[in-house]
Amino acid sequence: MKVISLTLAASVMLSGCGLKEAIRKNDDRYAKPGAMDPVIAELFYRVYQFKLLDRYRITHDWVNTSGCQYRASMRPGSTPTELTFFYIGHDIVEKDSKTWLRYPDGLFDFDPWVRSVKWVSREKGKEG
Repeated sequence: MKVISLTLAASVMLSGCGLKEAIRKNDDRYAKPGAMDPVIAELFYRVYQFKLLDRYRITHDWVNTSGCQYRASMRPGSTPTELTFFYIGHDIVEKDSKTWLRYPDGLFDFDPWVRSVKWVSREKGKEG
């Protein structure tokens, strides 16, 4: 009976070491930066690109579920049915101290969405 008990205790102790190693390997796999981050895929994000001030090309990702499409058109894919999720926006320019979106048929006033409004407080203790 003692032999069986010792054998059983030894096997439990040895398997515990193997279990500890397996847990450590699993922890190491998930301890890397970004290991648990979701895959950034076309299903989640759209890519927007526009030209700023006729000088810079701006490209950024935006969440697919938002209503923000700021007047951009999807770039066509290699086939008519292919969705690219890559949107080309209109150029943003400044003219006459205002911000504009450039369309083929003219300019659209973009100032209300990009310019801040200066407000001066006259409240006591918060003047200026």
